[in-house]
Amino acid sequence: MSGLDLMMGKKVQQSMMGSNRFVADIPRLVDHYLAGRLDLDHMVGATATLEDLPRVLDDLEAGRVLGRTVITY
Repeated sequence: MSGLDLMMGKKVQQSMMGSNRFVADIPRLVDHYLAGRLDLDHMVGATATLEDLPRVLDDLEAGRVLGRTVITY
């Protein structure tokens, strides 16, 4: 960002989770998933139980995790 940008009032601002509106967004996303318009299954590399958590964390630290591991309980 240039000095002129700063003088004109521009600023750098951190954003966490963007503009999510969970109360509205989650039901809409679930509807898309159930209708087959949102493919979440390919994003999950593995599932594990809470009892598997120590092994999963070891695998994550060692770089053996491909994709996301979803913990089920």
